[in-house]
Amino acid sequence: MNIVFHQGALGDWVLTFPILRALRPVYAVAPYSKANLAARLIDRIKPVGIEKTGFSQLYISGGNPSSQLGSSWCNILDDTTLIISFVSNGDDAWAANIRELASRAHHVFIRPQPPSSYRKHVTDWYDEQLRDQGVELCYPAIELSTSDSQNVVVHPGSGGNNKCWPADRFEKLVSVLRGHGKSVTVIYGDVERETWAQKKIDHWQEQLNAQFIPDLDQLVDVFEQAGMFIGNDTGPTHLAAAMGLHTIVLFGPSLHRVWSPRGPRVTVISPPRPCPISHIDVRSVLAMVKACS
Repeated sequence: MNIVFHQGALGDWVLTFPILRALRPVYAVAPYSKANLAARLIDRIKPVGIEKTGFSQLYISGGNPSSQLGSSWCNILDDTTLIISFVSNGDDAWAANIRELASRAHHVFIRPQPPSSYRKHVTDWYDEQLRDQGVELCYPAIELSTSDSQNVVVHPGSGGNNKCWPADRFEKLVSVLRGHGKSVTVIYGDVERETWAQKKIDHWQEQLNAQFIPDLDQLVDVFEQAGMFIGNDTGPTHLAAAMGLHTIVLFGPSLHRVWSPRGPRVTVISPPRPCPISHIDVRSVLAMVKACS
């Protein structure tokens, strides 16, 4: 059995899905909602919550994680063939503990963030590190969404304000699409509920019928009934792409060649040079929606 440990944001987690597909069957040890997401979308994934007490003990030098993990997990680790960690640099207490518990396994330690000078995609960065540490994987293709829905899902939020296309342009986009007869579902989640003013939330609910999506299971439910997704550089955008939807991502100021979502039908709209995302106009997005429809 193989095990992948990860404790990052949703978008970062989704970018590991090619690795999970290639390693099946595999234990996905991550925050439980994210591990469960992987198991829902990819067969032969066993989700495990990294919140489990024993796993936190791995970070303690000189601790006794085996007593917290219990005999069942100690046996799993003892029989493990390959462990890939995104939570350790290989030279810390976590690495020492996992090597002791899984002494027969091949261990790979992935640095999630590439150097600032790196210009290939971050998934290439992962693969290069895997190869450098003796692991070569064959990555299955991401399947296209089987939904025949014409519904367009729009998510105007993001964890970083500088990654957000101006709200008034999203409003204009939704208005024009609905005016052309398209079915549009506007969504927002916990990040927006925590960072947006209540007045803004009320406005989006009342004027654009925005729906609050409280968890990843409901987000997947929405995407399974959609044909297209439009959003900023954010976790739900990565998820839509990984589920095979037509995904239009409004990208800036990060380098899209490094951080863009991966999927079979992803279109990136970004300014012609590194500059604020506000340089993208509504006309460009509408033209891409028409081209992808």
